[in-house]
Amino acid sequence: MNLNTLEELSMKQRIIYEIFNKNPLSIFSIQEITTKIDEENKKISKRTIYRALEKLINIKKIYCNDFYKGMRYFQLVENNYCFMVCKKCKQKKCIPLNKEKIKYDQEKFKIKGMGITLYGICKNCKTKSS
Repeated sequence: MNLNTLEELSMKQRIIYEIFNKNPLSIFSIQEITTKIDEENKKISKRTIYRALEKLINIKKIYCNDFYKGMRYFQLVENNYCFMVCKKCKQKKCIPLNKEKIKYDQEKFKIKGMGITLYGICKNCKTKSS
């Protein structure tokens, strides 16, 4: 992590970054971020949240992923993960990938983070349709 970049964040940007930092394998929609902020009794407008997310994306601290039907989700960049998304109920689950099992040539390609998204039907939806 580049501390100089993090030190340049405003107080509200830091609050939003800390939501991700405290929940490193979580993925959040705008609504979920707003709920987390409200739970901490902080007052940040949606417009400010969007600007903070844009800044965090630009400094490569978080990543925006469009999942199902254009719904946007955000997560930390540093994590190597696999997402599983249910096409029926839109439930999402983040599963960390083991770095030791990922083989790559670090001299030719420096991996900063990675993500894989798998779409399917979760156990609950599968049971309901049976």
